[in-house]
Amino acid sequence: MSYRTLEHATDAIIEVTADNLKEAFQIAGISVIETILDSTKVDEIDSRKLVVKGKDLKYLLYNWLEEIIILTITDGFAGKRIEIDIPVSYTHLTLPTLLLV
Repeated sequence: MSYRTLEHATDAIIEVTADNLKEAFQIAGISVIETILDSTKVDEIDSRKLVVKGKDLKYLLYNWLEEIIILTITDGFAGKRIEIDIPVSYTHLTLPTLLLV
């Protein structure tokens, strides 16, 4: 369970290694947060719940990471730990997430 940042001139490219899909989403979320800020300086005093949908796993991951970026940059909410559940419905994928700080 880890991630590494790959070199790129204009984008942040992150390679995630995980044992399962849940861990992959958690690590990807944390890696995006840590790209924006130093999470070791964040105290856990509040939480936010996110529910994100996507028509497939790629869209689900994209939409979820986008929500984390918006929450961090626009709302000023700095996540430190992520609890996640990935249930699959028949028509779309939903990702309930609890971001803890």
